[in-house]
Amino acid sequence: MIRVNRSAHLLLICVLAASGCHRRAPVTRKPAVPPSAVVKPLPDNAPPQLKQMLAGAIAQAGVTTSYDPSYVTLDYPGGDVPEKTGVCSDVVVRAFRKAGIDLQKEIHEDMTAARSDYPTKWGAIGPDSNIDHRRVLNLMAYFRRHGKSLPISSNPTDYQPGDIVA
Repeated sequence: MIRVNRSAHLLLICVLAASGCHRRAPVTRKPAVPPSAVVKPLPDNAPPQLKQMLAGAIAQAGVTTSYDPSYVTLDYPGGDVPEKTGVCSDVVVRAFRKAGIDLQKEIHEDMTAARSDYPTKWGAIGPDSNIDHRRVLNLMAYFRRHGKSLPISSNPTDYQPGDIVA
């Protein structure tokens, strides 16, 4: 679990499970915990940046409907694949951008400064601003490097608005 200092980088509740970033047959099952017990309402005094991120994520519902993990050459900074397509991390990146945080730029600069702290499983010889921010393991490394990571909990009440779970 990654919990962010809400006065710095405010996050949204997202589940980035491995199944969210791979094509799989849909699985239907009854949730173990009712959704009302999992999602806590935002307090009235929630920071505007958190509200912007959540609104940005919600606005993508029904828009980003096609899974496509293809490598694409993107503008930098602020590059994106077409909004109707993408992978799970694209939803997070887009939500952050609605609040003025460009994870493409942030991760690229951080990877340039500390390449050895990031995964190398893709065989890249250096940072790549076209794809690095679209990889969940890189997002996790970035948040961990910036002190925004907490242990995973199996208790859904441990999650708060502003947490990303991967």
